[in-house]
Amino acid sequence: MSNTEADIRDGDRRVQRVALYAILVNVALAALRGWLAHLSGSLAVVAVTIDAAIDVVAAILLWGGLKLSTRKTKTFPYGLYKLENVVQVIVAVLIFLVAYEIIRQAVTTSGSAVTPSVLVIGGMAFSTVAVLALSLYMAREGKRSSSPGILAEARHRLVDLAASAVVFLALLFEYFGLSLDRPAAGLVAAFIIYSGWEILRDGMKVLLDASLDQGTLTQVRGIVESDPAVVEVRSLLGRNSGRYRFLELVIAVRAENLEKAHAISTRVEKRVRAEVPRIDRVIIHFEPQVHTDLRVAVPLDDSAGTLSSHFGEAPFFARLLILLATGELQEQQIIANPSGPTEKSRGILVAEWLLRDKIDLVIQKAPLGKGPEYAFRDAGVMVEVWDVPRLDDVIVRLQAEISRFAPDRG
Repeated sequence: MSNTEADIRDGDRRVQRVALYAILVNVALAALRGWLAHLSGSLAVVAVTIDAAIDVVAAILLWGGLKLSTRKTKTFPYGLYKLENVVQVIVAVLIFLVAYEIIRQAVTTSGSAVTPSVLVIGGMAFSTVAVLALSLYMAREGKRSSSPGILAEARHRLVDLAASAVVFLALLFEYFGLSLDRPAAGLVAAFIIYSGWEILRDGMKVLLDASLDQGTLTQVRGIVESDPAVVEVRSLLGRNSGRYRFLELVIAVRAENLEKAHAISTRVEKRVRAEVPRIDRVIIHFEPQVHTDLRVAVPLDDSAGTLSSHFGEAPFFARLLILLATGELQEQQIIANPSGPTEKSRGILVAEWLLRDKIDLVIQKAPLGKGPEYAFRDAGVMVEVWDVPRLDDVIVRLQAEISRFAPDRG
């Protein structure tokens, strides 16, 4: 998914449109349920009517919060995105007040006769279906836009759906002579309290700057580490603000100057924004690579250690790990070239393979082609041509000249 300005504006308009639809539907449901409560005298219907009325207020708050949350000013340069989460908390408090009022009436007031008619039962069935439709619509749009306010309202609609179904069944039982009005009202209150707690918890997590989910952080880390010039992700922090994401990274890069390091940082940021949706800000601090060892790749003609004059077509590669402080050979591997003999642009493919392994130095008998040479240079990898016949000779010379690779790289 892309994260262009056009995508963001389109998402904002979609979210505001959903919130406006929720207001209209909630007004209609509150009016319908109020009429049904008047006709039936049912406390359970009164409970869902009060809930619907509070939903109207909550939907208006949500719509207003979404309209304001995308604005940036000199006073709030990072935007007002958290207004969505403030609205979540207000909605939760309103929900708790509704639950308290329902429980108070169920416990303290004397019961009156409930007279459910076919009209009342049919009206309650219709309102239940309407709540289901609204819940599914808001859940779909909330996921598409990752709006915490819309998702919170969608979850509350599911609870409202369960409450409406309970009231519908209670009316049905009342119609056949079994009184379950007050227990149904109490059950509705329990549903409402549960919904309020879920909404309050999610809103407070963002307001208190809880971390981004682990899946998103892992995705970002993978994108950054895949850049050949990034040696290490030393720190990665992220948080939500409303439905937008803020990231801060500290990365070690292979770069000989600040201009090169800045270019790497800009490239990494563009990739993160292109692949992770709803990114508002990415702050990248870059640091030089701290070298304790040297990773070397050498193309070979055979597994016995004969240097190859080719790069992409070399059947084997030696990978060496040499300690910079002493020149000691820490590790030596002979690995078959992973690119197939019929593949095109084998030099580029091999260069990408070695870059993924974070190679620091490539040594071979003949100059590289333009493609691999550019890839290595862009990633800050050294390339040298040595006229030596065997891998053992390369190791001996590396150990003798190890100090040449240490300055300005540690």
